[in-house]
Amino acid sequence: MQILGKILFKGKELPFVEQITVFSEVQHIIGRYSFAAKFVEGKQVMEVACGSGYGGHLFMTKGAKSVNGGDLWEAAVRHAQITYQEHGLSYQILNATKLPFLDSTFDVIISIESIEHIVGYQDFIQECSRVLKNGGVLVCSTPNKAAAQKEQTSFLLKNFVVTKDVQNFDIQDMATLVKPYFREASFYGQGVEPTYLGALNFKIQGFLKYVSYSYPAAGKIVGFCTRNNLMKMAHPMPLPPVEDFDKLLEEKFHVYPIIKGVKISPHTIFVVATK
Repeated sequence: MQILGKILFKGKELPFVEQITVFSEVQHIIGRYSFAAKFVEGKQVMEVACGSGYGGHLFMTKGAKSVNGGDLWEAAVRHAQITYQEHGLSYQILNATKLPFLDSTFDVIISIESIEHIVGYQDFIQECSRVLKNGGVLVCSTPNKAAAQKEQTSFLLKNFVVTKDVQNFDIQDMATLVKPYFREASFYGQGVEPTYLGALNFKIQGFLKYVSYSYPAAGKIVGFCTRNNLMKMAHPMPLPPVEDFDKLLEEKFHVYPIIKGVKISPHTIFVVATK
């Protein structure tokens, strides 16, 4: 399937999340952004790997003083600059390992599902610490290593992908990574480690997202076949408008604190680190 994915989508840009995704991914996305938004009120915020700019716009509606979003993907940055134009919100092309800002610039840095794609992730964390003010907060989410490995150890699952992570982390990895640069860190989770069938289902949903975006006619068929409640997790849909954001989040996608001694393996882990 990896080979098939490369053939089907060769030369096509990955979709902006506003244009097409699937219901379960929408729930994961708004759950993560809803959690990150708790830290932004009255703050100068930087979002690393901002994608198409949806998150930055959300943070402004939640009371951020300013938001500076950055991404390596030029098309996404252009989209963000055109789509979200408001006072205090800006977007630019940047390299996460060499942030183009002075020391102690931001109150909060948010990085949603990006560190797993950054080759120089140690440099990224160091740069985050450098540009954060004393007392500033880094909110960083990433797929849990245990969940990622479940997808990588099976021949079927590891080949049922279009894109891959560079590396993955667990809670101990993230704790070790931030310890030299931050005085304290708390950890949170979203979802639970999937079963084999759950991981396969997640892969299939991702594949249907690419089909629906790249081939609209096929996307209409996928949408028709997945419109009932049984198949809704794979139903193609756009990310909801910000004004509908909070009421659409289903409970099982909420982010929860990871309590020491309680054995649970989340699908996604968050570190909230204070400088």
